[in-house]
Amino acid sequence: MALAHLAYAEVFSGMDEARQHAQAAVELAETLGTQTGLMSALVSRAQSRWGTNAGTADAQRAFELASRGTDLEMLSRTTISLSNSYQSAGQYVWAAAATESSFATLRDGAAYNEAAIIGSVCTRWCLALGRWDTARVLLRQLLPMARSRSAAGSVRCAAAILAALEGDLTAAELHPRRAEELMPLAVPVGDDLLEAQIRVSLSLGHPERALTLIEAAMQEAVEIDPVTADEYLHWAAQAAADLAEKESIAGRISAVASLDRIEAIRGDQPGPFTPAGPQDLIHPAFGALHSAERTRCLGDRRAAPEAWAEACAATHRAGMSFEHARASYFHARALLALRTNRRTATAALHTAREGAQLLGARPLLQAVVTLAAQAHIEQQRPRPTDGSVDAASDVDPIAAGLTGREREVLSRLLAGDTYHQVATRLFISEKTVSSHVSNILRKTGGKSRVDLAAMVQGAKTRSAIRR
Repeated sequence: MALAHLAYAEVFSGMDEARQHAQAAVELAETLGTQTGLMSALVSRAQSRWGTNAGTADAQRAFELASRGTDLEMLSRTTISLSNSYQSAGQYVWAAAATESSFATLRDGAAYNEAAIIGSVCTRWCLALGRWDTARVLLRQLLPMARSRSAAGSVRCAAAILAALEGDLTAAELHPRRAEELMPLAVPVGDDLLEAQIRVSLSLGHPERALTLIEAAMQEAVEIDPVTADEYLHWAAQAAADLAEKESIAGRISAVASLDRIEAIRGDQPGPFTPAGPQDLIHPAFGALHSAERTRCLGDRRAAPEAWAEACAATHRAGMSFEHARASYFHARALLALRTNRRTATAALHTAREGAQLLGARPLLQAVVTLAAQAHIEQQRPRPTDGSVDAASDVDPIAAGLTGREREVLSRLLAGDTYHQVATRLFISEKTVSSHVSNILRKTGGKSRVDLAAMVQGAKTRSAIRR
């Protein structure tokens, strides 16, 4: 156990002795036949082999042993190890599945603090894979579960990232502040707070701060784990591009210089965004996004359409829904800037709109709508993504006397949402949705859900006639 803990600490200190000590720990545990010791040793050896098939195999073996036992704390440890290994291999879908399964086991076993930690990790995979509704449901459960400061801080960081992506800027600012009170900045690899600060800074329009954070952390990240360093590199390119676009020529020069410095610190050993294997589609997608953002930072209008087209294709292959929608927006923007291939630009804008609308990514959706209006490209009216009564022309004919929340529920039903989808979008329970529907029926004179459906259809018909 001592060797296993030593090796684990050495991994996150960037020390080469980690592999030797982890190997010795595994050999001792196997000789002694102790399951707890073996699981700890396998976790340490997996971390020391991060980014390799052998490391993933160690993490899987430890996780399987823990899943068959009753030690819920060990299940939490092995789940994090397996999640890390899948991350290094670019297998985000598997990471999401493992963490979601463990979260349910830990929650049902009343290991609430461990459940909060694993749930916050699962939330990040759900965000990366476009499963934002699942992430919303998880976050509603996690804050009450956290018993330790670090667990509460991790949950706050996950909530901050979701809020930033959704455009809830007040929450995006407040969550990291609370997380800073709960947990200090740690080593840059695996530091939830640093990731949240970077991504929130980007969403709030503070690319300078994001670049400062990344540049300060990059050297240590490279020494411990180049995979994490590459994620920082991708965000650095986005920050530099944002900074270049909002500043003067001198500001663009400064943005390019910042990106050049960060890329130099990252170095090329191993090469940035190198896939872990033929099944790794995530890291090549990050690489394509980095290249496209670099063209945006440089203001290279000629190279931009091709670069963003490749980013669209790579993110689609990787299943990165938000990044795909965002890349589609920039692909359309690049084509329209050159006044070429308007049909392709229109298709890209539709893809971006549908992706942003489905996820509830309001800032991206607004950017798409604005660009479409500027380019005189007709877009389908976006479905509401924030629970507001955006479909007022459909709601108003039958909404007299309804409360604001009842109007929100009705608006969601008009948009075609199920009770579960309404509950998820509005952060309420399905039972509460049912109660609101009962009130709506009572106030509108309906006798059943069938009556309400008829009223809704009638409202839609009248609205269509007016239009």
